[in-house]
Amino acid sequence: MKIKKLLVIFVLVLSLIAISQTYINIGTIERNNEKFFVYELSPEFSIGPVTIGIGFTSYSTDVVYGEMYYGIPSSTPSTNILNAFVINTFALNTDLFEFRYGKVKPVTLAMGFNVRKYVNPNTRAFDITLKFSDLSLYTHLPYEISKYIPFEFSRSDSIYIASLGYNLSSLLKIESYLIADVDATVSYTEDSSTPVKYGGGIAAYIPILNSIKMGGEVAAQSDESFQKISKGLFAGVFADLGLINPMGGIYYTMDGYIPFLFNKNIHRLSLIVIYQVCHQQTVF
Repeated sequence: MKIKKLLVIFVLVLSLIAISQTYINIGTIERNNEKFFVYELSPEFSIGPVTIGIGFTSYSTDVVYGEMYYGIPSSTPSTNILNAFVINTFALNTDLFEFRYGKVKPVTLAMGFNVRKYVNPNTRAFDITLKFSDLSLYTHLPYEISKYIPFEFSRSDSIYIASLGYNLSSLLKIESYLIADVDATVSYTEDSSTPVKYGGGIAAYIPILNSIKMGGEVAAQSDESFQKISKGLFAGVFADLGLINPMGGIYYTMDGYIPFLFNKNIHRLSLIVIYQVCHQQTVF
């Protein structure tokens, strides 16, 4: 039955694949400490300032023997094949604002000393940028549409981001930002050490060719009560060249500051710590 349903969908989207930029993804996603295997086919179209990507998404708890569900993994799995059609991208880019909902892309803030290529794979979120001449406001809101039938809208990640950028001149830019991890808790750390719940910073840099930044950043990390605040300072060069992100310079940290804490590995490392803590608590 699974194979027949997949063949029907394949026929329906075959014509779209031929005329679009199509992404095929087979990966995993963690939800409520449970791993799911995700299979995704996602044609994407761009028409002027609008980009649309409608994907066919299914998932299971096991590659061979797991039950096949449709749509995005949620607390109430769906076997309705209509839920397999998900919005992977809906973006609108104008001179005044940028709006994007869909599969998350890596985010780097300022010089990358605190937030460097942060991404939670296979999740969706809202990214909104407002532009006012030399001023720009950006926010990252981790929410996604899990199902259409019945409709389900849920939080997809624990990290919220906001940043403010200002062009002092054609050569110099200032950027400040705040970041919050709403799921940060002592249960996610070993030996009940203090978790980082908030982060922030400010940087001044010279952008070069839209991919290289040369300047400095002052950053901080804090627990929920702001009783423990760690600080860091970086000066140097950061380059975002796609697959590689070279960085060079000098930095100084105080009170336990962790450089590049918010990156693509932060959720995987948290899950490892959760497992270690739970394992220790169940061993007698």
